[in-house]
Amino acid sequence: PALKDVLDNNMTATYLETNMKIISVGDSVLMQFHEVMEEAAGLVWNDPRRHVYHNAWGEHESVSVSAPVKGGGVLAAFRMTGLLLKSGKGRKPPNEGPAPNGAGGWKPEHVQELLTHNYTTTTSTTSSVRSF
Repeated sequence: PALKDVLDNNMTATYLETNMKIISVGDSVLMQFHEVMEEAAGLVWNDPRRHVYHNAWGEHESVSVSAPVKGGGVLAAFRMTGLLLKSGKGRKPPNEGPAPNGAGGWKPEHVQELLTHNYTTTTSTTSSVRSF
């Protein structure tokens, strides 16, 4: 459901407007926080400004970019446990199998997808996320 649909009528919804490029990196709880930021920025799951590069174990987003958001900024998410540990490089992402250190792996190509994501700004010019 949309944020405005779950809030009590007496509550005021908070909306996000930013020109910043924000990347959320973390576990499933962080991904839920990221989804709230997207909702506050006025995005819904099927918004054409959202691009989901990868899902983990079903339909759980693990690499996604939303751009541009209100204000011209970018919201990106990278689900991982174990951060960018050398031992996790090239291994399966979280929840896709056992990892030697108990944390999920990460793939360099996922990082590149986030950094090279192109989007059209409101002035019809193409920008890249590159400057995260």
